[in-house]
Amino acid sequence: MLTQIKAEGGDVKLLQISREENKKADSLANVAVVDEQHFSQPIPLEEIAFPTIDKEKEVLPIKIGETWITPIFYYLDQGTLLEDQLKAKIIVQRSVRYNIPDGCLYRRSYIQPWLKCIKKEDRLLILLEIHEGLCDV
Repeated sequence: MLTQIKAEGGDVKLLQISREENKKADSLANVAVVDEQHFSQPIPLEEIAFPTIDKEKEVLPIKIGETWITPIFYYLDQGTLLEDQLKAKIIVQRSVRYNIPDGCLYRRSYIQPWLKCIKKEDRLLILLEIHEGLCDV
C-alpha cells in the first residue's frame, strides 16, 4: 500500500513513538473508559469553548455509484428495491442498520459513532488524509 501511495506522488513517513513519549496520549484514551476516581494523578483536560474546524467545508463528499451501497441507499432514500425477491428481502433486512441523515449512507451503532459508508476507491484518499498530519514530521 505504501508503494501505491508513493507511486501516486504521496510522501509517507512512519515514526515509532516510545512508550515514555506516549504516556499522555494513553492516559487521555483511558479517560473515556475508566472513572476519574481510579487515576492516581490528575489528568489535565482542556475545554475548548469554540469550534476548531470550519463546518462549512465538506471534507469527503460521497458520490453513490454502482457499489454494495447502492441498493441499500436507493431503498432507504426512494423505497426502490431490486426485482429479485430474495435479494430484495436481504436488502430490507440489512437496511435496518443504516440511515441517510445528510444524503450520505451511515451504518448505525449504539455503542460507537455512526460509521460513514465509503466506496472502495475512496479508501486510499481517506488513509492519506488521516496520516497527512501524523506522519509528515
